[in-house]
Amino acid sequence: MTTPSDPRNPPNSLDAPTQPVSSYDDVTTIQQASTVAAPAAQASQPRRGVSRRAVVIGAAGAAVGIGALGAGAGYALSHLQPLGGGTSLGSSDAAKITHLLRRAGFGSSPAELETYLSLGVSGAMDRLLNYAHVSNDVDQRLASLHLPFTTRANLVRWWLARMTLTQRPFEEKMTLFWHGVLTSSYAKIGKSVNLPLMIQQNNLLRSHALGRFDDLMLAISTDPAMLYWLDGRYNTGAAPNENYSRELMELFTMGIGNYTQDDVHQGAKALSGWVVRDGKGIFVPRRFYEGTITYLGQTGHLGLTDVIRLVCAHPSTPGRLARRMWSFFVYDNPSPSDLQPLIDAYHQSNHLISAMVQAMFHSSAFFSEKAYRARVKSPTEFVVGAVRAVGLTPDVPALTIMGQASAAMGQTVFDPPNVAGWPGDGVSASWMSTQAWLSRVNFVNLLLQGATGALKGRREGAASAAAAVATSPLQQVIAAQKLSKPDDVVNYFVALLLDNQLTTDRRTMLSAALTGEASATGPTLALAGGAKLSAAALRQALYLLMAAPEYQMN
Repeated sequence: MTTPSDPRNPPNSLDAPTQPVSSYDDVTTIQQASTVAAPAAQASQPRRGVSRRAVVIGAAGAAVGIGALGAGAGYALSHLQPLGGGTSLGSSDAAKITHLLRRAGFGSSPAELETYLSLGVSGAMDRLLNYAHVSNDVDQRLASLHLPFTTRANLVRWWLARMTLTQRPFEEKMTLFWHGVLTSSYAKIGKSVNLPLMIQQNNLLRSHALGRFDDLMLAISTDPAMLYWLDGRYNTGAAPNENYSRELMELFTMGIGNYTQDDVHQGAKALSGWVVRDGKGIFVPRRFYEGTITYLGQTGHLGLTDVIRLVCAHPSTPGRLARRMWSFFVYDNPSPSDLQPLIDAYHQSNHLISAMVQAMFHSSAFFSEKAYRARVKSPTEFVVGAVRAVGLTPDVPALTIMGQASAAMGQTVFDPPNVAGWPGDGVSASWMSTQAWLSRVNFVNLLLQGATGALKGRREGAASAAAAVATSPLQQVIAAQKLSKPDDVVNYFVALLLDNQLTTDRRTMLSAALTGEASATGPTLALAGGAKLSAAALRQALYLLMAAPEYQMN
């Protein structure tokens, strides 16, 4: 595997925020998250006997028992209004749909869950996977954020916003998948004037995400960001640069053991001649090798299209692609029988990625016990999913915190650690460590303060605290779902976040957090029917829920 030759900046670095982050309090809360040994303080003290520290420590210890999920299965939410036309949030089909939404997206927001539940499992899958027919206003919403592509941090903010706001979550999830396979980094792109090339590549991955694999590989081979990343712009017939030729076979298609060093060298000659000019990959004939080439057993005057045709048709390519896809979307270490339907789909469809995707998601293994909560959420999945779950629409300060939190957890989009991508994409346990977990719970703590209006109220003063809570995202969720009792709130969020899979004793602990000492003072949320719920108590209960080991699993 080749390491890009240009010096790189320290990994996961972000530019300073271009705007103040006052609407989400001091951003140093997240910057320090990786070194803080305990979650940031809440607005009120934890209730005696149900302390956040005790439950969090218990949750960390319970991580070894993550495989025992489902002990609370079957709890009926009959007292809640069923969402949509027929699938109740507490039903087994709802659990399948929320599982699907996590794997084919970033989890559901309360606002969109009704749509997916009303479609049933089959309809929800069709809407997610065949997203071209789903209207999407994400570009207009992104434009309103005014994020010029002049800093690295803005690139990160832009994509995190896109993943959070899109009506086509699988489109973004597939783009994230390909970003970890066909890697490039802003750390190799040179001057800031070249940063838009990363967005250009991101859009290329999105537009080719479900098309023919050959077309994707042909496009990425002359993509300007890739020509920077693997030094293709230096590759000439007179002085072949082998970086891209090697990684094309080793990591992007066939895998080690299926080519020789001579294939690497000959492939570099066939791929020569491309440079970056005016933000485009341009072919310059005088830089191309015009002689005869023997590559993967074929001899002739070969060029780019010949190389792509040969590597995409190689017998080992579909199996390697299927393994990477399965490991990202289903579970680690797939068996040959898991992968065979995807390989068959690749051959039978003339290399269509969409055919492989359909085979994977329609496999019986996808909804199996082995697949359920089987992967640790990546930092991007965790951050975007948590923001969506509480119904928050992120502004620029919030996106800054999201980006810095994800970096503290071990992932910065547009900056993979090396050309092999993130190890966690293949072995998801790589995402979790003590430091990463502390960063996760610190992010949840800050997120819930924002979602209940606490940060806004604190910034604007006590007189505005009640108004901030009354207009907060979580107040809007409570109103939309017509939740009238504390137990309704617990049951709703357990179903939304954990597929209703929670033991009775832990559910009781969450209910106690809503009605204990923390609920006695401070601003309140309005429940349906006129009852009140302490905002501080809701933060505590949701913190305990989102710090649970189950919630860390996708």
